[in-house]
Amino acid sequence: MIQYGLISECDARTIEKTIDLILKEFPAEVINTCEIGIYSGMTSNAICEYIHSKDRGVFHTGIDNLK
Repeated sequence: MIQYGLISECDARTIEKTIDLILKEFPAEVINTCEIGIYSGMTSNAICEYIHSKDRGVFHTGIDNLK
């Protein structure tokens, strides 16, 4: 099971279902994703891991405000 960060199980499944729809709509493209407010990066890593588990490429950008 893929380990997401500070999101609920319901939110994680929603992200995965959304990614599945995107992968189906764009079957040959590398998927571009962006997460704003990455905290520790666990959700970003999980999103990339999920897309890779579907044998697809991903270009992921994470944005956070470091103080």
